[in-house]
Amino acid sequence: MVREITNKKIIAVIPVYKDFIGFERCIQELLKQTLSLKKIIAVNNSTQPLNEHIYNFIKNSIDVELEFKKTETNLGSAGGFSIGMKKAIDDGAEWIWLHDEDDHPEQDCLEKLLSNGEGYIRAPIIKDPETNRVLNYFKRNKGWLGYLYPAPKNAKTVDAAGTAGLLIHRNVIEAVGIYDPEFFVGFEDWDFCLRAEKKGFKVNVVHDAIVYHPDHQSLRNKFIKEKVLKYLPPLFGYIRKGNVRDNYSVRNIIILTKRHMPSYILFLSLIFSVLSLPVMKIMNRQVDIMFTLKAYFKTRCAE
Repeated sequence: MVREITNKKIIAVIPVYKDFIGFERCIQELLKQTLSLKKIIAVNNSTQPLNEHIYNFIKNSIDVELEFKKTETNLGSAGGFSIGMKKAIDDGAEWIWLHDEDDHPEQDCLEKLLSNGEGYIRAPIIKDPETNRVLNYFKRNKGWLGYLYPAPKNAKTVDAAGTAGLLIHRNVIEAVGIYDPEFFVGFEDWDFCLRAEKKGFKVNVVHDAIVYHPDHQSLRNKFIKEKVLKYLPPLFGYIRKGNVRDNYSVRNIIILTKRHMPSYILFLSLIFSVLSLPVMKIMNRQVDIMFTLKAYFKTRCAE
């Protein structure tokens, strides 16, 4: 059990890119927490400054210390979190509470994470704010061939969790390190959780702590999620379809596979790509076969 701490040692970290409205909502809900924070670190990844309305709102209403860190260029979510996590550790945080710019916690979320949770990494339940549906795709167990699929709804520990609302003790960061900025965007949270698992830190789910986050990517077909994905290699579902984020998804899931899974899984994933990509190309012209195949040989393996 982690010993009891005071709220003076909890620091929240939020990278900001484009969703300033979502960021303002997140700040509002952080300020309403039944257990107050010591500090909020906002890392502005945007090439533009925060607009005057948001800046004035925060400065006029904040009851805890707020620090803005402006990056010289867009470092992606991974780079933003890595800067904020390092600063929080340097500032003496005992717990670091990570948030996406478009998520927002229930008012007692932090208190429940601390009082009802166990272990050094604690993940809240994540719900879609429009449907109130639980987004289990943020917490996945490894299948037979390495695919990270949704964990059972009643799972107490998981192999990996999404960033939104993830509460991490400084002992984990001192042992594992911060988010890897090389990921830029996508799977940096899974990589961190899997690195932590290797060091003996499990991700513990706190079922009565709630964070709301828009549902951007989950598969709605329960049969596919629970019966099919566990038998497929990890690249399944992360094929480039023409947008920039998909480029990073392909590259990053391959990095994740190289780092954390046996070599035979990487080989099976490569074979799967060779066989499936031509079919996917017929169905979707934006699928880039060579980009995906090259990523197997260009991405690094070592941490």
